[in-house]
Amino acid sequence: MPRYYPKQEKIVDFDNILEAIKSVKIHHNSVRQSATAHKIPRTNLMRYIAAFDGASIDVTTANADVMKNLLAESTTMGTKTIFNIEQEKALISYILQASDINYGISLMELRKLAYEFARKVGASYPDPWNDNQQASKDWQLAFMKRHKNLSLRTPEQVSQSRAKRFNKENVDAFFANLSSVLGKTPFEPHRI
Repeated sequence: MPRYYPKQEKIVDFDNILEAIKSVKIHHNSVRQSATAHKIPRTNLMRYIAAFDGASIDVTTANADVMKNLLAESTTMGTKTIFNIEQEKALISYILQASDINYGISLMELRKLAYEFARKVGASYPDPWNDNQQASKDWQLAFMKRHKNLSLRTPEQVSQSRAKRFNKENVDAFFANLSSVLGKTPFEPHRI
């Protein structure tokens, strides 16, 4: 499986899609006519209309921002991801929380964490993940590309400048983080 796919820029014009949906719902045009007139694939327009019907949104009275948010949620670009949006947010929040308590995660640990998380939530993942007991490099690259706010690096040895910053304030901040974590989740002494 190639790691880098040619970039395909697809710009979704939500205003045009909303006009097509209104054409079907309000003016009672056929889906085919509306799709042709607004240059949208017919199956995509049918999927958008089904999303509106499933959410019980009335096109005539709904707010434009609410309708655009629903369209953005039902629009999928590219390949299917392993985790849904909520699961990826949970994974990101765990990574950021681990970073806040001075436990950075390396790229290999991220891949192992993703595998364990996928097994825990029951997500369907490729078979090679079971063989290697970790996510693939392709998944890792795509995940990091989707979430540019994350920066995972291999930990380095402590430099002299960091060693000099090992002062009372920083030690107090570390132990404040430790006590907050121990307050949330009581660990046994051998697990700290």
